[in-house]
Order: sequence, then C-alpha cells, then structure tokens
Amino acid sequence: MCRQDVYIQMLEGPRAKVSETYDRIRKDERHVEVKLQFFGETSARLFEKWAMLHDPAKSWLWSTSEINQGILDSAGVAAFKQLFRDLSENANTNSNSDC
Repeated sequence: MCRQDVYIQMLEGPRAKVSETYDRIRKDERHVEVKLQFFGETSARLFEKWAMLHDPAKSWLWSTSEINQGILDSAGVAAFKQLFRDLSENANTNSNSDC
C-alpha cells in the first residue's frame, strides 16, 4: 500500500525468499526509514493472487496527521495485522495494480 506520505508492505512466502526480499529493500537507497513491524509464520497467505495494491487511503487506519505524529512507531503489531486482514477481506473487490 502506498500513499504520498507512507508506504506499507507485507511480504509473504517462504522464509528464505521473504528475508532475501526484505534485505534487498533495506539496502536499496530509494527506500528510507525502513522499519520491520512484525515477522512471523502463518498457516495461509492473505494475498495469494496479487502483488501490490494502490490503496486510495479510504481503508487506512491512520490519517496523514497521525502518520506525521509517529503513529507507525506506536501502533503495535495487532494494528498492522488488522490493517492487512481488512485489506485481504476486500481483496476481491479491489483492483490489483502496481503502486
């Protein structure tokens, strides 16, 4: 998900591939302030059929003001997981497009 003020991504797949991708993102100079919010195992993927969503901000939990005030640092794992669960539930109604 991307917006003018923030970019949030969930990586899914085999642990080695996810770790490799995350390392590549961290080292890429185009990405700044990369933060890992949570890492864990799951029994099923949330987003099996698409790669990236350009979210028009209507489904976001946080406003631009909250982002600027640091909500991403204080939101906690549960809030991020819920954000992705909500997006996953609506995946069939959202179009799949690159950000």
